[in-house]
Amino acid sequence: MVVTTSLVRRETSIPTPRIYGWSADDDNEVGTPYMLMDYVEGVSLGDCLQSLEYDKTVGILSQWASYVWELTRLQFPAIGCLGPSSSQDRVHVKTFLSQGSVDQGRDRTSGALFRGPYTSVSDYLYGMSTLKKSAPVDGMSYDRFSFGTYLESFIPYVLRPELNKGPFVLCHDDFNVQNILIDPVEGRITAIIDWDFAAVKPLQSLLAFPESLRWDILSPFSTSTYESYQIEWSRRFRPVFAHALMLASRNIDAELEADVSALLNDSPFYAQLERGLGEVWREGETLKFVGRVVYGGHSGEMLRWAAQSMRLGPWMTAYGERVGYSSPLDGAGVETCGLRPKPVMAARMDLGLLTEIHNEEGMVTVAPVSAIRNVPGKKVVKQRYEWRDKFLQRKRLKKIFSGLCRNSSHSLELKTRMIDKPGMTQGRWWTRLARRS
Repeated sequence: MVVTTSLVRRETSIPTPRIYGWSADDDNEVGTPYMLMDYVEGVSLGDCLQSLEYDKTVGILSQWASYVWELTRLQFPAIGCLGPSSSQDRVHVKTFLSQGSVDQGRDRTSGALFRGPYTSVSDYLYGMSTLKKSAPVDGMSYDRFSFGTYLESFIPYVLRPELNKGPFVLCHDDFNVQNILIDPVEGRITAIIDWDFAAVKPLQSLLAFPESLRWDILSPFSTSTYESYQIEWSRRFRPVFAHALMLASRNIDAELEADVSALLNDSPFYAQLERGLGEVWREGETLKFVGRVVYGGHSGEMLRWAAQSMRLGPWMTAYGERVGYSSPLDGAGVETCGLRPKPVMAARMDLGLLTEIHNEEGMVTVAPVSAIRNVPGKKVVKQRYEWRDKFLQRKRLKKIFSGLCRNSSHSLELKTRMIDKPGMTQGRWWTRLARRS
């Protein structure tokens, strides 16, 4: 924070408090970490959304957008947090830290986990997710691992190959209304505060709509409650911010060429996935949001069923046990489209060779042959997929998807029927949906 704010004050016109003295440990005269900085007059913009006049709000948003664009001047060779170098007038990119990378004890995880600097956007996104999944084991470890891995599958949808290797620019980690101090009488910004988790990030992370200008987009998916005036404010002023940022990109020299309009259009998807990959409490809303973007209006029930069922699938159990997570063996609390899944007692993966064990209660255990050769009292039935079974299954699925494409009003009934028919021909399905659109 000290290095970053000093750099911002020196290289940009962004108003930040001056830091006069600091200590990061207890080995000092006051016996505790401290920081001494300027007191700045101003009121949080978040407290003025209802009372601030329209013209003054537009002026503040123009300042805000120009400060965002100014940060594109501060480019670095990798993604991470800034730290001092041997030369006092230079800084180096060091280990990446964010709120998501230190909460729940992730700052105390094994030193073997790579924390950056990251030299590509893909390394950065996967690295954040790996840190989140590797928090100390607790009651949520299994779900954190499975849902985090599921979210990783959406990374290819947001990656821009031309930006994967940079540019990487300095970003305020929470550049939102609560951290913008203003003079409501003059209608100007007096300071940008809360730089403690600022970091060098991908250009997509900077040239994006701030979260407070996406409240209306996030409200149907978020666990947070937004007031009606907040939703209306973000809907009303998001175009103003977009116009101001495009003007700033033309008028402020930053030696950077970027399609600002395209990045802003993509930013709600990218920004939400970026947060969900790094912060546990955002996983649920991120799954719903990105699922809607990729899979469309009927994604909610499908994703809920897929995510919850995955907890008991062979892949998740195998990899979860490999890294020391215990699977929820009885499926307690798992609901899928209003139906409880078939009770699966355990599942393991052994080079794709799976068998079924039927116990006295009629429950099914999927396990490798090598694991159950000498189990007394168990009836072993090898899985066999005959040609006739495959043919009939394809005919049934073809009938289901034909109905799905003709009339979406029967979607709930079709989803219920699909639960016991897992052999989806994905290529045909995507082709039909593409023709519909």
